Amino acid sequence: MTGDRQVRIGDNVIKYSLTRSKRRKKTVGIRIIKDGVEVTAPTRTTIKAIEGILQKRGKWILERMEVASQLPPPLKLVTGESLPLLGRDIELLVEESEVRYASALFEGAELRVLIPQFVPDGERRELVSKTVVRWYRQQAETYLKESVARWLPVMGRSDMHRVLVRDQRSRWGSCSSDGTLRFSWRLAMLEPELIDSVVVHELAHLEVMNHSPAFWEVVLKAMPDARDRRKRLNEVGRRLPL
Repeated sequence: MTGDRQVRIGDNVIKYSLTRSKRRKKTVGIRIIKDGVEVTAPTRTTIKAIEGILQKRGKWILERMEVASQLPPPLKLVTGESLPLLGRDIELLVEESEVRYASALFEGAELRVLIPQFVPDGERRELVSKTVVRWYRQQAETYLKESVARWLPVMGRSDMHRVLVRDQRSRWGSCSSDGTLRFSWRLAMLEPELIDSVVVHELAHLEVMNHSPAFWEVVLKAMPDARDRRKRLNEVGRRLPL
């Protein structure tokens, strides 16, 4: 990964970081963060080409950065902070204990994260973050498998499909050609009816792999208010703390 670079977009000078990826063959990935842009590009893509793409998508980048600037600051992941779980708030408790490995235990409305003693301050947040994310993935997997099982018969299907939970940042879910369903663990933070809207969306792709009117006909037949839920999903999703 290179250091911070700058590109001029109109009257604005935008900072961006650049990561070269051998896995990327052609496309340039753009991710908006609070203070700038993260770019992932194929190894051989020139800086001139990359900045040309950034300038071409300038309007979108500036709009997304404006939204990002209004987001709350990132969590410190310390005792007393609130975390969302299925649309409700729970309290985070971080405790040092005589344990070898960090773990998370949910009790009542509290998520207790136990970490080994004497973890250096510079490593503490990362350790708590990894532990919390691992716990969220477990919650997401449990709920999503139940949701898929509930919605399959509603959509006239009986064949259970493989459900995977991943660290997907650019999308809530995806459906591959072999029927494998992939979802973001961040869904576990949302209220159930929004999670279900993502499940129905991906299940509809088992029948129609694009977003044509035929696809939306399948979605709306199963969930008539799917478009409203999708709108709320986009609004709430921008404000998730992790």
